[in-house]
Amino acid sequence: MAAKGWGKICITTRLEKQVEAEFVASWTGLLMQGLRKGDNVRLTRGKVAHVAQNENVRAFLLETDCDTFMSLDSDADFEPGFLEAFRNYEPGHAYDLFQAFHLRRAWPPEAIWLAHNPHLDGALEQQLVLGRGEQDLGLVGTHCALIRREVFMAIYEAHGKPAGIPLNEFEWFTYPRHKEMSDEAQFSHEARALGFRLGGTTEVGVNHITRRSIGWNEYQEYLTQTQARERGAYYHELVSLVAEFTGEPPQAV
Repeated sequence: MAAKGWGKICITTRLEKQVEAEFVASWTGLLMQGLRKGDNVRLTRGKVAHVAQNENVRAFLLETDCDTFMSLDSDADFEPGFLEAFRNYEPGHAYDLFQAFHLRRAWPPEAIWLAHNPHLDGALEQQLVLGRGEQDLGLVGTHCALIRREVFMAIYEAHGKPAGIPLNEFEWFTYPRHKEMSDEAQFSHEARALGFRLGGTTEVGVNHITRRSIGWNEYQEYLTQTQARERGAYYHELVSLVAEFTGEPPQAV
């Protein structure tokens, strides 16, 4: 059976106190050229990020009949045709949570690309992205991501309903107490535990606005400057040799 598309999308954003002109231009282009019939738009402002995110999710579930929630931060920079390219990207249809390529809002411009390593008690590992394509991930960054309605409902059924919490009060994005874990990491952890597939692609991306707009090209510049490719190849060869000698799988090494 072929993987299903994303259907009707509810595009959401959380406005920061000050929004850059690049985002205003990108957002306007998306509204004018990127929406399909049945899509919806939701934004919040003046609230802490995870509070605003939960409010957007509740509106998506209770006030729309959309199939997919799109999280798009208000410090993103993208072309007007971005949404059409993202939703039409067929390899992404195999996933339940799927992120567009983006970088941290800092220098050096590390990719938000974290894998789940079962050999390290399920820890998340920052990945060095050297190639193009898709990959299963342990965390989906909500700077720009598509998330199916079923994911939110399953998490609510597992964690909210048994506790007697109404759907209009439940929080999907939370910061666990006494743990070094972000709200999106907690959300991704719960989604993965329920059997949903998380992934990302380098083929469709949005920039992250800092003092400069950074994306794939700047990431390649960073890899060149730091000789990351050479170091990655060296460690890959080293890990392979150790794994061959010990008999352990490379992931464990």
